[in-house]
Amino acid sequence: MNHSPPKWTIKFLRWFCRPVFLEEVEGDLTEIFRSRVRERGSDHARRTFIFDVLKFLRWTMLRKPDFAVYSLNRGLWLYNMKIAFRVFRRNLLHSTINLFGLTMGILSFIVLTIYYLNENSFDRFPDSDQIYRIATSLEDDGYYTESAQSPVPILPMLVQDLPQIRSSVRLLPLTGYLKKAGPLRFREEQLVFTDETFFEVFQISVLKGNMEEALTQPFTMVLTEEKAAQYFGDGNAIGEMLIFEDEDNQFEFTVTAVVSNFSHHSHLNVDFLVSFQSLNQVMPWHNNWFYPTLHSYVRLVPDHDAGEVEIAANRVLQNYAEEKYLEKSPELVFQPVHTLHLSSDRQGEWEPNSTQINVQYFFVLGLIILGIAMINYINLSTANSIQRSKEIGMKKAMGSSRPQLIRQFFSESFLMVSGSAIISLVLLLLFWSPFSTQLFGRQISLYEFLTLRFLTYGLSVIFLLTLAAGFYPTLLVSRFRTLDVLRNRLSGYQGKGIQRKILVTIQFSISMVLILATLLLVEQYQYLLRKGLGFQKEYRVAIKLVEEEDKKNYKALKDALKQLSFVDNVAVSNTILGSETGFYGFEISLPDKPELGTFEWYTLGVDEDYLDTYGLELTAGRDFSRSLATDQHEAVIINETAARYLGWKGDAVGKGLNLTIYTGKRETRNAKIIGVVRDFHYQSLYESVKPLVIYINKHHYYTDNLNLKLQPGGSVRDRINRIEKIYGQFNPDKPIELVFMEERIAHTYHRELLNTRILSIFTILSIFIAGLGVFGLITFSTHKRIKEIGIRKVLGASFLQISGIFTKEYLYLIVVACVISWPVVHWFSTKWLQNFAYSVDFGILNYLAGFSVVLIIGLISSLHRIIWVAKMNPVDHLRNE
Repeated sequence: MNHSPPKWTIKFLRWFCRPVFLEEVEGDLTEIFRSRVRERGSDHARRTFIFDVLKFLRWTMLRKPDFAVYSLNRGLWLYNMKIAFRVFRRNLLHSTINLFGLTMGILSFIVLTIYYLNENSFDRFPDSDQIYRIATSLEDDGYYTESAQSPVPILPMLVQDLPQIRSSVRLLPLTGYLKKAGPLRFREEQLVFTDETFFEVFQISVLKGNMEEALTQPFTMVLTEEKAAQYFGDGNAIGEMLIFEDEDNQFEFTVTAVVSNFSHHSHLNVDFLVSFQSLNQVMPWHNNWFYPTLHSYVRLVPDHDAGEVEIAANRVLQNYAEEKYLEKSPELVFQPVHTLHLSSDRQGEWEPNSTQINVQYFFVLGLIILGIAMINYINLSTANSIQRSKEIGMKKAMGSSRPQLIRQFFSESFLMVSGSAIISLVLLLLFWSPFSTQLFGRQISLYEFLTLRFLTYGLSVIFLLTLAAGFYPTLLVSRFRTLDVLRNRLSGYQGKGIQRKILVTIQFSISMVLILATLLLVEQYQYLLRKGLGFQKEYRVAIKLVEEEDKKNYKALKDALKQLSFVDNVAVSNTILGSETGFYGFEISLPDKPELGTFEWYTLGVDEDYLDTYGLELTAGRDFSRSLATDQHEAVIINETAARYLGWKGDAVGKGLNLTIYTGKRETRNAKIIGVVRDFHYQSLYESVKPLVIYINKHHYYTDNLNLKLQPGGSVRDRINRIEKIYGQFNPDKPIELVFMEERIAHTYHRELLNTRILSIFTILSIFIAGLGVFGLITFSTHKRIKEIGIRKVLGASFLQISGIFTKEYLYLIVVACVISWPVVHWFSTKWLQNFAYSVDFGILNYLAGFSVVLIIGLISSLHRIIWVAKMNPVDHLRNE
């Protein structure tokens, strides 16, 4: 039986207890232990001894570090910094590599941290956690639609029945022309009709006017500061008139207030607030359950659970909603306003949002790159400390203590990290403006984030990095024994380099993940652009017709454009391919299948030239024809998906179809299917192809676009000028709105492009930094095995044999990195590609490509050092043996 105290507790006591108290404390505790052994037994005494030792773990009993006395000594600090500068200058290559790697790591971390903070700052105004947007989810024949908008009548019903709603507001964005008296006018897209309660829900500064009465009367308007300056200059805008033009009429509005510009960190994109009551004349039919839809917001009474209010709101909807609307199985969803920018991706958003997972991913990417840079610093510093062994041995022989060496190496770490941080900030200030626009797709204000708080955090990070980066090399160096160093016997300290190999393996694994993730994003983005969309987007141009007169007289403009030598065809349509809007869902019924009842499909209104203009291919039947007058009102073409849905694979042609459309009034066409068009992606590739009905519609409500088929080749600028010249003959007061279909399709996947660009840039940085890590590993290995290589050369080893010794050093590390990283990438790619209805096949060849890239990086990183070792004179390193 063991009658002595636990050894580890004695060691622990001697480690933390002050020497002045140690002998007395240890003696007393030992006597008490022996007494307990006699009274209660050995097991009880050993257990209680542990607690007795822990009781002395008090501030007054703690041993002070030996170097604490010198920590504030200014002379010693300056001396250590001077030595650090000398070391930097003497080892210029090593120090420059370390400095560059740390600078890139810190710069990447700062950039991605600012991006993270910016994306998380949207709609973070006071009480924003009490404001919710009411979104809707609809289901129709198995197709689900998630919309950011809701019908006009819903909000008044909810306010009437739910006392948990403190205030509410509706916002209906419209596009139109505004002008003062005179011909000069501006097309405004951020004009919003809203309730007078807007200022009760959203907090915004009113610069001029009375916000309580600003929107209480019809035909009143509130301007932002920027728009007030645009229309009225430095003058007082209050009481002035602005004329609003829509498709049919003109309306005069009185300016009643001027507010500060809406924050760039708000999901709302508004320039004009117009009284909601004005819609009674601007859009008399607005108060219905189907069109238009708008954005609805509520501010809840504090301490009310939004989930419970949402359940109650859906009960109100079921009680009061129109029966035809309830057939769509509607559901109201309460979305917290401060989460919209990163969590909502519904139809009808104010603008495309980001995603929380992307923002978090890029922040983690910044941490990873910073971690890779720190690993490099540790590896290179460790290798360098071994090379400086004689310097350290001489210092120890001359009387330097371990604390002094610790201070010196921490001074070098501080100099390197702080220098890298300063260079990073300088580069950030110099290149941020163009860099952020190209990288993130919009300008992000740098000075909003370079606050005292941010800089304080930055200094804290630098201090922690200094400790982290300098800890292991400092610990290694301070353990050197003077005699071992001077006799060049450091094998016991060098060991097998397990720690360094683990760190390099981590670098390789991270680099492999980033390389494969970049390949995945690039391939998917290119796949989306190259994939056969089912229509020809090359040399296709769309002209948007906004003016009512343009829409009514589009035939004359169409005929004039067809006279251009480079224009093959011109067609009219109600929307542009690739758009998320404009494919109106109209009611469909089938005389041959009455059991299906009435359902809703997307529709596309065109003229007889549309299919030829976009090269749409018919799999059955025929195209629309001008020679058959009945086609204008009785003919429709459906896509393959619609035919399959109805069970008509090859016999859809000739079937009857009832189509209900709205052209100022409700109109039902008793049509026949004359053709089946091969499926084409009329919306984005995020969505699978849905049933579509194409019909002839030349009513001016739907003649929104002219689509031009151009001949290949020619000067783009010259062609645009000639098209603009003809357009100007019909509408001299309005600039042309022209869209190249290739550019529009590319813009649809703009988010993927930005993500690919961000990941590519920072992956290249991480790869470069990881290459420095390999350089550090090879540098350490060559120095450790320099005499072994000398002996091998004397015995006749060739260049390839010596190269193989070091190549296999990192080759098996790369293999281990593959084993670690490939399952991670496989999981990520599987989850991410689920967001697309159509995606690339990311297979084994991609993984082998990533392996090859990392292998080449390792080879390039180590090549210089391997050549140096292979060409060295063995006599220089064996003369002392």
